[in-house]
Amino acid sequence: MKNITDLVEYSVTDAALESYRAEFLPLTIKGLDDHEGYEKVKEARLFIKGERVNVEKKRVELKAQSLEYGRAVDAEAKRITSAILEVEEHLIAEQKKIDDEVARIEFEKRQREKLPERTARLAEIGAEVPEATLLKLDDTTFDSLLNSLTAEKLEKQRLAQEETERAQRLAQERIEAEKKAIEDKRIAEEREKQHQAEVEQARKEAAEQARLQAEIEAKRKEDERLAAEAAAKADAERIEAERPDKEKLGRFADILAHLPFPEVTSKKAQAKVAKAKRCIDEIVSDLWAA
Repeated sequence: MKNITDLVEYSVTDAALESYRAEFLPLTIKGLDDHEGYEKVKEARLFIKGERVNVEKKRVELKAQSLEYGRAVDAEAKRITSAILEVEEHLIAEQKKIDDEVARIEFEKRQREKLPERTARLAEIGAEVPEATLLKLDDTTFDSLLNSLTAEKLEKQRLAQEETERAQRLAQERIEAEKKAIEDKRIAEEREKQHQAEVEQARKEAAEQARLQAEIEAKRKEDERLAAEAAAKADAERIEAERPDKEKLGRFADILAHLPFPEVTSKKAQAKVAKAKRCIDEIVSDLWAA
């Protein structure tokens, strides 16, 4: 098989490359005054550049041809492969149906042998799983299901225990609350009785105090009245003692003259009242004449 480089043809051969190295690499410019050397280097550079440009153009041309060829190769391969795949995939699908069914039957057979043990393990945690489901589970999946159901059972038990404890706690709290309410009511009633007793005692003490105060006030007023009467009597006696006898007799006459007489109905009584009036009138006249 030829090397890929043997299939690529450029105008610049290996021999030409060697001649370019031999001819142009020794060229140098000795300095600013070496005009001849400068021109030789310049001409050589322009020539070499032209060769490089030609090679690049040829590369692009050859590459374009190879790309077009590659696309044609790929398109044809894709067309052929697609037709082959249609047949191959059909054959694979047909074979797979049988292989899968054989595998399913074999798998189900192995799992059916494990049914008693699996059913027993499920029964230990009080769980049931349909047989059709168990036949589809491998050991790893069954263990995962068993662990999940066990965790679920434990969680339910934990929640039930928490609910029981919560109910017991609430019941105890209600009992304590009822006891406290009864005790609070008893204390309140005792306090109310004590308060009422204190109010009643205070009322009695206030009444007794008021009574004593009233008695003291009444005695004070009576003493003041007696003192006033005594003083008035003493004044009257003093004034009476200081008046002349004529005034005293005249004042006594006035008192007798204004004495009220009883209203009587019998003639005998009326006669006695009339006689009394006459006697008093005579006395009054006698007193005024004194």
